[in-house]
Amino acid sequence: MLDRRAFLASSTALALVALVDAATPAFAQPGAAGARDQALDALLTNWFNEDLRDNPQFATGLGLDTGDLAALRGALGDRSRAKVEADRAKAVRRRRELRAFGRNGLGPAGQLNYDIAEFRGQVGTMAARFHYGNAGGRPAPYVVSQLGGAYYDVPDFLDTQHPVHNAQDAEFYLSRLQQFARNLDEESDRIRHDASLGVTPPDFVLDKAIGNLTRLRAMPAGDESRRFGSAAAFLRSR
Repeated sequence: MLDRRAFLASSTALALVALVDAATPAFAQPGAAGARDQALDALLTNWFNEDLRDNPQFATGLGLDTGDLAALRGALGDRSRAKVEADRAKAVRRRRELRAFGRNGLGPAGQLNYDIAEFRGQVGTMAARFHYGNAGGRPAPYVVSQLGGAYYDVPDFLDTQHPVHNAQDAEFYLSRLQQFARNLDEESDRIRHDASLGVTPPDFVLDKAIGNLTRLRAMPAGDESRRFGSAAAFLRSR
């Protein structure tokens, strides 16, 4: 079972966790927690495990796409409109569950876990009110910008985070590469949907994003391309 340290590392409060971790030895002593703390830990761990399965890139980034979760290494996340709406509903449901659980009776570590989860839930619930852009841990008003989107995230992820240590990893890499087009199509559909609502990025965002897309399209498909860097390095080492 994954501990709450891992769950908190997945939240939007990374900076807060870094500050309190060294000052809160109770994090390293889950056995000292009371029954309420343990119940909260079980709730948050269950959410964390759900998020791992829903977000394969997240699992890889944490090094947890192994064992029973090994198949996640060959998948990219779902970026469709249906998935984003489901995530919005999940954020609302989880905050409701957390508030029903309550903060009373928790020890110091449990209260800290609760407060961070509550902050994350507050952010997610606020974002869920707007049915456009990106929801989740980092809400954003636009699906694609000069700083984010599948075109931006996936090549960098494949080059810097997807491990290629053996033939199976290389096959997983190719599987993810094949799914890149699906992610682009999913986001294109969401861009069209948002535009129908009158939501369009400002000119400076569009200009920079289009420039990034143009450079990506112009990149060669050879070994020097970031799209194939880690896989090419593995093949050269054989």
